[in-house]
Amino acid sequence: MKKWLFVTSLLFLRSAHCDEPIRLHFHERPPFYISAKGKLAGIVGQIAHDTFDRANIEYVLLPTPAMRQLIIIKGNNDHSCGVGWFKNQERIEIAKFTRAIYKDTPTIVVTRKNHPYLKEKPTIDDLFKNKSLLLLIKNGYSYGKTLDEKIKLKQPKTREVSQNTFSMFQMLTSMRADYMFITREEYDSVVKNSQFIDSQFFHYAPTDSPPGECRYIICSRQVPDSVIEKLNQEIPKIGGCD
Repeated sequence: MKKWLFVTSLLFLRSAHCDEPIRLHFHERPPFYISAKGKLAGIVGQIAHDTFDRANIEYVLLPTPAMRQLIIIKGNNDHSCGVGWFKNQERIEIAKFTRAIYKDTPTIVVTRKNHPYLKEKPTIDDLFKNKSLLLLIKNGYSYGKTLDEKIKLKQPKTREVSQNTFSMFQMLTSMRADYMFITREEYDSVVKNSQFIDSQFFHYAPTDSPPGECRYIICSRQVPDSVIEKLNQEIPKIGGCD
């Protein structure tokens, strides 16, 4: 009952462009996606909220774990969309994409303070060559086309986890991993909104770090093209994104 009340309280009554409201999935990930006062907020979430609002498209906001979102969208059983996803070939094959709604800052490397190897600011290629280093990655996440391809090709030593970013930072400080990739936006948010302080960590942008990735709204193939087109009309073009 509580879940139903939560969902219905977040139903925005707008004229629909399909026969049912869009089921808009998100997961709490400051500073990108935050639920605030019954609406989607945060750096990327606010853009998505405003886009649906301007497009006058009815939707229901649903808190859904990231991996579950992809399963739902791939299942194609309803009019579901997810907020802020990177585009890759696997996702192109199962989903429809709007225009990009946001472009990240370039990826940075984060490690604990005074790490004996990373304090020299090695390139990503050099990090991957060093098989004594343990890379912390989140299960089911894409780190962008360039990094995903490099991880697959170079096969660095990795530890895959399902914990949130705060827990991953704790793993760095407790020496259960050596480094992780993150955007500067998310790093700043973790330090600002947790028990961690900046002096506990060392971070840098490798010289071979790829440009920031573009984030999109992705939808199941049941979502009408007319809805995607209507959303696209309300999304300003972002340089460097298709």
